[in-house]
Amino acid sequence: MEISYDITKEEYKNYFKKTRVAVNFFSIMMFIGIYFALTYKFFMDNQKILVFIMLLCVIILYGIIKFMDRIRLNSILKNDKKNKEILGKHICNIDDNGITEKIGNNVTNLKWSNIVRIKEKDSVIYVIPKKGKMCFAFSKVFLSNDEYDKIKLALNKYYNKFNKKTIGY
Repeated sequence: MEISYDITKEEYKNYFKKTRVAVNFFSIMMFIGIYFALTYKFFMDNQKILVFIMLLCVIILYGIIKFMDRIRLNSILKNDKKNKEILGKHICNIDDNGITEKIGNNVTNLKWSNIVRIKEKDSVIYVIPKKGKMCFAFSKVFLSNDEYDKIKLALNKYYNKFNKKTIGY
């Protein structure tokens, strides 16, 4: 079974910004918690000054976080040698031989015997190999519902056939 889909810079930019919201919020909340824990004794005597300093630090921290996110996103969107596996036209083939994904001139192959497990979490299907980093992640963000369902069925069919398991185990 072959599926073709395209990940554009705009799609990835929107995805990146949505996924960073929770991390950025958590970082700021952690800073506020640590700030109050470290300044608690001083806070009782100089409440207005310490709250002002905390707000100033939160604003500076927020600016730093946004700046770092922008640098990271721009490095991904450059589509350099490291990021050729993210942007562009993806052609995914799932068959008896395993999973093959072609993005431009890059071709990634993974045989069924080299897969530890396949799991689905938060509308993303992860294919986890025995060694190395995660090779494949199929997200509903970049796929239509029909394409996502086809990939899920094909992965389940072949993974079950070769490993006697189903997705999620």
